[in-house]
Amino acid sequence: MTSKERVVRTLKFDHPDKIPVQSWMLPEVIIKYGKTVEDTIQKYAADFFTPDYRDFVMTDKWTNVGTFIDGWGCVWKNHIEGIVGEVKHHPLDDYKKLEQYKSPKNLLRQGWENVDNSIKKNIEMFVLTPWSVNLFERMQFLRGTENLLMDLALESEGIYQLRDIVFDYYFEWLKLWLEHDIDGVVFSDDWGTQNSLLVSPEIFRKIFKPCYIELINICKEKGKYVFFHSDGNIFNLLDDFIDMGVDAINCQTWIMDINKISQKYRGRVTFWGELDRQNALPFGTTEDIKNDVQKMKSLFINNGGGLIGVSGAGADCSLENIIQSLKCWNQ
Repeated sequence: MTSKERVVRTLKFDHPDKIPVQSWMLPEVIIKYGKTVEDTIQKYAADFFTPDYRDFVMTDKWTNVGTFIDGWGCVWKNHIEGIVGEVKHHPLDDYKKLEQYKSPKNLLRQGWENVDNSIKKNIEMFVLTPWSVNLFERMQFLRGTENLLMDLALESEGIYQLRDIVFDYYFEWLKLWLEHDIDGVVFSDDWGTQNSLLVSPEIFRKIFKPCYIELINICKEKGKYVFFHSDGNIFNLLDDFIDMGVDAINCQTWIMDINKISQKYRGRVTFWGELDRQNALPFGTTEDIKNDVQKMKSLFINNGGGLIGVSGAGADCSLENIIQSLKCWNQ
């Protein structure tokens, strides 16, 4: 069974030969542990492939120490090599700037030179786009989180215009990616805090859900699978994600009621990982990690599918834990 077939069968709950595995290692991990981690990823987490796309909007500087300006005009600052920094200047902190503002759609036509060739070389793997389509986060980067949350609570003038600018950009981004032989599209927006949502479900459903549905429908019309990453406690949005047509959800199951999630959603959607990034990975033993993987299997596998193994370990984890987090999914 090829990696592509394995992932598709997992998403369809149709008896894959084993759990597909994926790694999300920020550059900080490779910087710290080097070739050992790279070789382990290649050995145990080689089911997914992201094409060689050169992003002219974010560039390759966004995990470097220092300051850079992305294609949207957001100013990022980073103090630690290999992780993602923070936006410190928001170009739309004043809505008076909105009328003259233009998204960087013009940059989307660049960077595709190696995409098709890289896909052809990895045709047996499940081809997944880079992480993008982050409506909520990009609106925060442009407006500032505090400003945006107030805008949403008050339904301020300008909030829909801002949303539509970002939506229009990702509509174009999706159309361009769907011209290539990909298998899945990644949406990425963090909707939760440690204990609850950042906005009410009502605000999510009124302002954001219709946009997600329209974008996801474009993917479905082309026969593509949809993967959605969202950190935090998003239990009260899981029904919405499924309703939107999401095939695989990555969420922090371990900060929610993992047993309740299993009872309600096992067999309805594939869980795209993951392990406990706050406790087991950085502070636990290799045995703790193995036990957590066994629990994930017992709670979420349905007809052999429904679970994708993920290692999202950071540089705060020991090398032994990182290796264990990759290899134990199929032990």
